[in-house]
Amino acid sequence: MKNSLKYISALLLIVVFAASCSKKLDEAGISPNNTSSVPPSVLLTASEVYVGYSVGGDMARYTGIFDQHIAGADRQFAVYNRYIFSPSEFDNVWQNIYLGLYNLKDLSDSAVVRKQYAYAGIANILSAYTLGMSSDVWGDLPYSSAFKGQDNITNPATFDKQADLYITVQNLLDSGIARLALDPGPITPSADDLVYGGDVVKWTKLAYALKARFYLHQRKLDAGAMTKATAALANGFTSSSEDAYLYFGNSSKSANPWYQFFQQRPGYITLLGGTATTQLIATSDPRLAAYVDTAADQLGSFYGNTNSGIQLMTYAEQKFIEAEIAFIGSDKPTAATALNDAAKESVSAISGSPAPAGWEATYASETAATITLEKIMNQKYLALFLNPESFTDWRRTGFPVLTPNAGTSIDIPRRFLYPQTEQERNKNTPIGVQLTDKVGWDL
Repeated sequence: MKNSLKYISALLLIVVFAASCSKKLDEAGISPNNTSSVPPSVLLTASEVYVGYSVGGDMARYTGIFDQHIAGADRQFAVYNRYIFSPSEFDNVWQNIYLGLYNLKDLSDSAVVRKQYAYAGIANILSAYTLGMSSDVWGDLPYSSAFKGQDNITNPATFDKQADLYITVQNLLDSGIARLALDPGPITPSADDLVYGGDVVKWTKLAYALKARFYLHQRKLDAGAMTKATAALANGFTSSSEDAYLYFGNSSKSANPWYQFFQQRPGYITLLGGTATTQLIATSDPRLAAYVDTAADQLGSFYGNTNSGIQLMTYAEQKFIEAEIAFIGSDKPTAATALNDAAKESVSAISGSPAPAGWEATYASETAATITLEKIMNQKYLALFLNPESFTDWRRTGFPVLTPNAGTSIDIPRRFLYPQTEQERNKNTPIGVQLTDKVGWDL
């Protein structure tokens, strides 16, 4: 971890520079992120920082309000809590996502040319994760015709349909898996990889776990999705020691985005006002103290330290996926066992201790006669605290059962708006999109 701090400190300057200069460079027909001569080690870390600040920043905060992991309490977040958003609210997260995707594509392309296949494989997998998570909140997105530099100024990128993006996501994951199986090349990632420190075995397992996640999202559109997800699970995680977290630094300037937000904007968000924390308290959940400092209405140590990680995917989530697939397939004994394992694994990984016997007896001792989809998803909702994937789960399944926040005039949002900057610069941006509109798989 200490070895990666030098990368983070330098890269935060890159993030700030890119964010402040990208518009001028775009107008001049120059890519704001021309990385052809940037070392792969720097490029990988920069990409991971962009992704981490996107998924663990505005994306997590906005989806956290929608799925009620948190509640807005002051300033603009009190307005967000009433589901009042303008397109400009989504400018920063969009920009960071596309800077990350641009870096990752450049890293993949250049690494293949240099036969640095470990870097190429990681870039493919992280691209798939980022593209999939982004499509889940926006639906259609520019991708196949994006990243063309000056050509995109005179011929703006078109928006790929979500169904096509999901094909791209699976293809990227397959490419990543294949490239990680090759000779890694003369230069390999280590401390510059903020997720796994260059461990290609763990990256490969993450790729298979992600394949299962994204197949499951399309269950209502693809009759074969469950079979493909099950096949992918066989090659996924085998324990929580392989969980994927993107780790940040030990100083306030390189800290994780949740820590920075609570330090810089105290009182804007309340954790105690969220449905998730209410459930954690009501059930004496052993993860509560790690998630939330209830006395101060602050984050607990799991997300609240400077170097806390941003959760990408975990073994516990994979077990919840297994439980859902088994339940929908009418294999209730397997579903019950998988739920029990998932819940206990989550408690152990989050709290650092095994689940207490009393809690386990009530919440992790399901049988074929007692298991329900609602129980699976309710436990997954608590296991994925502050993870945007939980918003996707709620839209897919309807669990947990949520009601709109007080003072709202619309239903709970089901997607993000396209950002103001994209609407102004790209004539192909879909128009008339509302927060309550559904993305393609949300049937």
